[in-house]
Amino acid sequence: MTVFEFEVMNNAPLISVIVPIHNVAPYISRCVKSIVDQSIGDKIEVILVENGSSDDSLAVCQQMALEYDNVRVVVSEKTGPSEARNFGLGYATGMYVGFVDGDDYVASEMFESLVGAIVSTGATTSYCDFEMVYNDGVHKTDSASTGDVDVYNGAYESYKIIMGQATSSPCVRLFKTSFFADRGFPEGQFYEDHAIIYKWISQCAMVAHVNAPYYYYCLRQGSTTQSGCKIEHKMDLLRAELGRFKFAQNFAQFSFKQRKKLLKRTIKDAIYVLKSYVYYHGGAQEEYENVMRLRCCLLDGAHPSISQVGIGIWLRLFRIRFFWGSYYRHLVRKSS
Repeated sequence: MTVFEFEVMNNAPLISVIVPIHNVAPYISRCVKSIVDQSIGDKIEVILVENGSSDDSLAVCQQMALEYDNVRVVVSEKTGPSEARNFGLGYATGMYVGFVDGDDYVASEMFESLVGAIVSTGATTSYCDFEMVYNDGVHKTDSASTGDVDVYNGAYESYKIIMGQATSSPCVRLFKTSFFADRGFPEGQFYEDHAIIYKWISQCAMVAHVNAPYYYYCLRQGSTTQSGCKIEHKMDLLRAELGRFKFAQNFAQFSFKQRKKLLKRTIKDAIYVLKSYVYYHGGAQEEYENVMRLRCCLLDGAHPSISQVGIGIWLRLFRIRFFWGSYYRHLVRKSS
């Protein structure tokens, strides 16, 4: 049975698109219209998950539901993108599910291309590239933009994500809805995609990559990723990096060469979380307690050997552990 036969026989949408909504009223209309105008036609349902907005977001969502038969609004008492996505999954009726953030938008061919990539290759999941949209209207992308479809096994795709060669965002991806029968986004933390997507992808037999920037990621002031250097964000990011390190240590499908590269990359990234916090705050005395929280988390969560990460990175950890005073002063000087 093809996916289209499934949709006809079950009188259900082919794809459910979940959109977390939180204080993004000016952008909702653009986002929703880009989804309902997909080339795949009316085989899409849009689930707008309003969660704790203090602006006119709910009213805008309700207006969208009045304009389009395939748009529905649900309200979650919990706030946060993970909470909203998990809540929305409970309402998804499509064979496939995708995610779009309420302040972003997508190209008209995105979801037809993603479902086509899964059907044509037999992959477990598919994803496309994204295009950064800046406040001044400039668009940038690293995509090859050929439209070609590449297929990788889940272990290699997970390796690419951790190495920074592929995105960890769920918003460019399409999954079978059944994939989430026993999975959910981690709630109550920032950088939730950084902490979980690579694990999910490692559990997929095959992953299809559409080489085209169909997702438009809009940078704006006030968004989570543009909200400055807050300790809660940095702590969650550091924990995510340390989780990647432990995963690289234990995941059996990585080759010896891949594991060595991953261990070096994840510890280097974890150290940078600590460094960047000092750089951002310039050694402010009132932030020192937070700096020490990051340092303790790093040292408690990472005990690599020289053979795992190399002498250079191992010495950095050694300095952080045993020569912290001089190392901290060095960071402060670099920040000025």
